[in-house]
Amino acid sequence: LAQLEQKEDRKFRIAYYQNQSGALRNAQCNVTHLLKLLYCLDRNKYNPDGNKRAKHPAGMSIPSNITDTERERLTALLPLLSQALWIEQRLYEIIQEHISNPRRKGVNDLASIDIRKTTLLPDSKYSFGFGAPTDLALPIIASYRVFLDKDYKWILPFNEFAEDFLQHLWTNYFRKYLVSEKTAGNTVGTKISRNQEIWESLYISAQSYLNQHLMQMVNSGKQESESEVTQGTKGRVQAGKKRNNSTRFLLRDSFWMGDGF
Repeated sequence: LAQLEQKEDRKFRIAYYQNQSGALRNAQCNVTHLLKLLYCLDRNKYNPDGNKRAKHPAGMSIPSNITDTERERLTALLPLLSQALWIEQRLYEIIQEHISNPRRKGVNDLASIDIRKTTLLPDSKYSFGFGAPTDLALPIIASYRVFLDKDYKWILPFNEFAEDFLQHLWTNYFRKYLVSEKTAGNTVGTKISRNQEIWESLYISAQSYLNQHLMQMVNSGKQESESEVTQGTKGRVQAGKKRNNSTRFLLRDSFWMGDGF
């Protein structure tokens, strides 16, 4: 966090232990919450394709003592903290925009969102005019693990897909999920953020999104290769025509000069 503050000119407000003097009591500003953000991106541990027992990090608990194995795992995930914080902050901005422009004035149609409260995020620049469950962003963040390889490196450049993918999840899945839960009368935050169905839906959507982008890259590569081949062929044909024309001119000149007899 100190490195991020210096590198990105940010200031974080984090409580590192219970009843810490001067620390905010907002749950999103707790070090345990930061660990959850990181663990959501652990595609090696939470891999539905290879680990049927721990498909998704829904309802995960953070161990009170960090073992050497956990420390090693956490160290590998730490470089992703900045992106995890960005996803959460951006999701909250999108929610703020949504409730600021409701379909019906004064009516909030999102389950677990309380427009009478406020929420503070770890980055001191961000505070929002609504209350939300601490783990609200976790299913969204977890879906991004599809874009990581086994060494926790992004398969696609994060800045190139992160915003578009988040808008895709919000428009097609998460907003509709929160609206449907509100309509059904389900407003308990923990139940909403731990619903396995939404974790699964977002994960599958991420896989589909990634596959589409990889196919586009492959097709784009093919088109570039075909274009290069076409240009190369045209170049060879044109060069051949030039050589043939040169040969004809030489033969013609030789003929008129008497070299042909």
